[in-house]
Amino acid sequence: MLGTTLALAALLLAADPAASAPAPLLDCWAKAVGGRERLAKIKSIEREGKVTSPGERGTFHGWIRSDGASYEEGKFGPVASRAGFDGQRRWVQDGFAPAHESTGVELTGSITWAYFDSFSALVPGRLPGEVKPGPAPWTLVLAPKGGREWTLTLDQKTCLPKTVTYQGGTRTITLTYLKWIRVSGVQLPALLEQSDGDPATTYRYTYEKTLVDSPFPEAKLARPEWKAAVKIPDGKSPVTLPMELTQNHPYSPVLVNGKGPVWFLVDTGANSGIIDADRAAALGLKGSGTEVVRGAGAGQLVSTNIADPEYGWGPLKIPGASLRTVPLKALSLREGRHMEGILGYETLSQFVVEFDYATPALRLHDPDSFQAPPGAAVIPFTLIDTKPFVEVTVELPDGRSAPAKMIVDTGSRAALTVSSPFVEKHGAVQAVGKTLDAPLGFGVGGRTDQLLGRIKALRLGELRIESPVTALSRGSKGAEADPDVEGIIGGDLLRRFTAYFDYKRSRMLLVKNAAFSTPFEYDMSGMLLQSADAQFKRVVVAEVIPGSPAAQAGVKAGDEVQLVDGAPVDRAPVEALRARLRAPGVKVTLRLLRGGKTVDVELTTRRLI
Repeated sequence: MLGTTLALAALLLAADPAASAPAPLLDCWAKAVGGRERLAKIKSIEREGKVTSPGERGTFHGWIRSDGASYEEGKFGPVASRAGFDGQRRWVQDGFAPAHESTGVELTGSITWAYFDSFSALVPGRLPGEVKPGPAPWTLVLAPKGGREWTLTLDQKTCLPKTVTYQGGTRTITLTYLKWIRVSGVQLPALLEQSDGDPATTYRYTYEKTLVDSPFPEAKLARPEWKAAVKIPDGKSPVTLPMELTQNHPYSPVLVNGKGPVWFLVDTGANSGIIDADRAAALGLKGSGTEVVRGAGAGQLVSTNIADPEYGWGPLKIPGASLRTVPLKALSLREGRHMEGILGYETLSQFVVEFDYATPALRLHDPDSFQAPPGAAVIPFTLIDTKPFVEVTVELPDGRSAPAKMIVDTGSRAALTVSSPFVEKHGAVQAVGKTLDAPLGFGVGGRTDQLLGRIKALRLGELRIESPVTALSRGSKGAEADPDVEGIIGGDLLRRFTAYFDYKRSRMLLVKNAAFSTPFEYDMSGMLLQSADAQFKRVVVAEVIPGSPAAQAGVKAGDEVQLVDGAPVDRAPVEALRARLRAPGVKVTLRLLRGGKTVDVELTTRRLI
């Protein structure tokens, strides 16, 4: 068979220029794998093995059926997961979070995997789709119906798959087939590497057991019934918890394994828990293994995993699969307070979570007994990578409207962010007219890059939000450049409501509060202020916007603010000074420390956008 494959390969090369016409390449691939007749007889494949990365390891066990259905379970580091796909619908469950249905890129990716693993490109009559000529010799483009396109490169010597590439957010993912094994007359992968170009996030899959036509675990395919890992006692719902707001970010105190409290940012845009590495060390919480954490901004952080944490949140004891330790000092300095940790979906999904921005307070409701509050706007969401996405309409100042799918992210301090692909597609910079090149976001991935402007309105369900300050992203990396994320609704918009996240019913409920009609504003001094050290008593100027009141008064990046109107800056948190500088016509005198010398300046705030 190898001789036949090599002969066909030679014919293909001789027939260049394209050398990638689908029919002969598909024939070559089919014969190399074992022949269409043999492939057509396969009903299922079972695989079991190990997955490793530079800092962590795990196991996997999965089945794929000829009709595209699949079931897989595994563990990576301390986190166990399982997922089922019936060929149309997919569910996934990670850690202690309830199982949720996959949508968007998660679902389309599963459809493509099913098309590829069931040999539907080679066996007529299986999953629908088409195979197109690839961009180079020996390449094909797999385009399953309802899936995402993958580019497949065949090995010129063997005609077996060599690499598969596809787009995963802003990164190109490459699967490289390093070793093959013959099972029941069919060539199947024995060693596979997945990489996005970063060695820290390169994963190697070793298939230790591969069986053809083993029994498929039919009973495991159905989505598990929604079930929380913790139950609020009867008559005790809701549980009311403290909440503090800093830069529109909600913080709440939590005990970790009985130690703390630790002030966690309660973040609907996060997955599992994160704790500051220094805070974890101080509490004697030790992690193992390493993983990479990415978020807003282009950078990334390295984390370790604390297995099986228990969160003491008020009277509740909530289990977790993993608490990752991450250095959060830079974020804390930008925030002007300790950001000691981040709580995400694994914990929040157990409840209906109420963010009462006006009080402020946080309330955890029992999902089974929860009743929607009177007058609430009910907005369905879908979960993609555990993040709630809602359908909105963006009204642009030039009269156009554009639909968009956006994350609702309590961990974003901005009112509204539209992604780089949305900005480019709809000419949003030109549409809004006046823009301001100014700092706004700073996430786990570092500083975000955007222009600020004002859209005409955002339509969110039955609500219409007028003239929000909008970040027009121009970054090429991170969440705000992801082509599958058209925007982010953040805290400066959410604080105008009491917001409920009902994960069991896949909906958000918004009740207007007294702040609903207040105008959206940005800083009017032109200074981005942050803390100088982890004592949070000293304030420095991180950035100055050119042409702003601060710039015109002579303020420079790196200046330390000592006095504000004659009062020492350590008498109030930096958040109070920020709030004062968000109103127009405020006259402020500052004493600054610059290069060991004091400088006195005076500025009057004005609206910059």
